[in-house]
Amino acid sequence: MDEDRFRDIERSITALKAVVEQGFNSVRTEMDRRFTEVDRRFTEVDRRFDETQSQLKTLIEDVRDDVRIVLEGHVALEARVTKLERRKR
Repeated sequence: MDEDRFRDIERSITALKAVVEQGFNSVRTEMDRRFTEVDRRFTEVDRRFDETQSQLKTLIEDVRDDVRIVLEGHVALEARVTKLERRKR
């Protein structure tokens, strides 16, 4: 009688173990799917960041060139004004 009872308990434990393993496998599969999606999104964010960084560097260089042109014009204008002021004296 005790042997039958132990076999029943052992079968129940084995069945429960299979159910738990199946549940964990299902969770693991879903987590792998989600992490793959997160990795894909991070890859896209990295790509877009690199693209934006490159565009920003180009814009900064353009602004630097524009500032240099304005500064050169200001220096030239200042020289002309100074020359005119000296003439009047």
